[in-house]
Amino acid sequence: MKKYLFSVLFSFTFVPLSAQTYNMKIVKKSGDIIQILADDIERISFEESVSPQPSPQYVTLFGVKWATGNLQYDKGTWKIADHQWTYFKPRYGLHRDATEAYKFEIEQADDQIDHFNFGVCGSNALTYSKDVYGNTTKTDIAGKMYTDDKFINETTDFEQATFGDIAYWATKGMFRLPRYTEIIDLTQKGKWQFGYVTVDENKQIYGYLVTEPGEGDIAMTIRFPKELTSVY
Repeated sequence: MKKYLFSVLFSFTFVPLSAQTYNMKIVKKSGDIIQILADDIERISFEESVSPQPSPQYVTLFGVKWATGNLQYDKGTWKIADHQWTYFKPRYGLHRDATEAYKFEIEQADDQIDHFNFGVCGSNALTYSKDVYGNTTKTDIAGKMYTDDKFINETTDFEQATFGDIAYWATKGMFRLPRYTEIIDLTQKGKWQFGYVTVDENKQIYGYLVTEPGEGDIAMTIRFPKELTSVY
């Protein structure tokens, strides 16, 4: 990630008056005072403090690096959630089947969003609806951006892109959407354990933990729920 340093220089001319000695006095918000002899100051600059960015967190399954959280837009900031089960408005508890669970509409806030249309980015990124662009979510737009909703005019300009891979666009190329073939690899080769994660107020969020089968294991789906912890 590029870091930009902004520096503003101020020049001061110190004129001795009656042989007096001058100090530069800085009073911090905490009340602490710093004083520096004026004759010792060569120049004064104000520089933007840039905090180091944390390394991307991911797990590797079948040769693909999967982010440990989903894409979120949080009050003007695009980020990757800390965990896969972290949502602004999660669904708690068990449902009889996926169809029942998805009967409930997800109310999107204007400033905290973690569900997006497939195929939008740029100025269209925060427009949430049931529309799917590219005809089907099987369309491979991973790491690609476009200026049209037919996915014909591809672009590498993040400022011009309005359709395509929202994860790629929002993270400036650090992450991308999974390809359909990569998801199929998970379903066919992975070992799936149904279970739940306990969050605040002792509520449970249910889902599947996907792992690579160990040597001698076979891919399978275990539907009996168990608590999913860091040691499982």
